[in-house]
Amino acid sequence: WDLATDSMVVKALKTVEAGEEVCISYGPMSSPLLLRTYGFTVPVEQEAAWTCSFHGEDFKELLSEECQKSWAGLPDLMEVLLESSRMSDTLAM
Repeated sequence: WDLATDSMVVKALKTVEAGEEVCISYGPMSSPLLLRTYGFTVPVEQEAAWTCSFHGEDFKELLSEECQKSWAGLPDLMEVLLESSRMSDTLAM
């Protein structure tokens, strides 16, 4: 983001000829994160990831007693997002 011009700046890694198509990859993001970050969504069948969001207190209730005790010293979270593209295959509850 360029604060001086209040605009998004995209820089190419190679020379782009006039009329040449330029594509931007947003990475493996779910529609909720695409909407929050860039203002658009994609059809469900094209989503590269999923997102599950919880209010902080609701998420805390899902945790085991032991996890809740260790959470006690942390600041309150307004929202917890679970994003499939950022989780390991070994995540288990």
